[in-house]
Amino acid sequence: MNREILQNAIGKYRKLTTHRDNDIKTVAKWIYSWKWKFTASNAFRVNHGVLPGIAGTVLTYFVILFQLELSENNRN
Repeated sequence: MNREILQNAIGKYRKLTTHRDNDIKTVAKWIYSWKWKFTASNAFRVNHGVLPGIAGTVLTYFVILFQLELSENNRN
């Protein structure tokens, strides 16, 4: 069904037979099969488990700074 809709939208369906089209198809397959990973200078992988830890550390840092600022203002 979807193929027929695509064929009607594009017009005449053709197969990729030229050398250039085969090169594009090969590169597209290579990119699609590539194992993507997001790292911090290849020291460690940044994934869903690391992000909450970073957010918690930054939040703790700001809370401590805020408390120190409050205690300094109370002394004056």
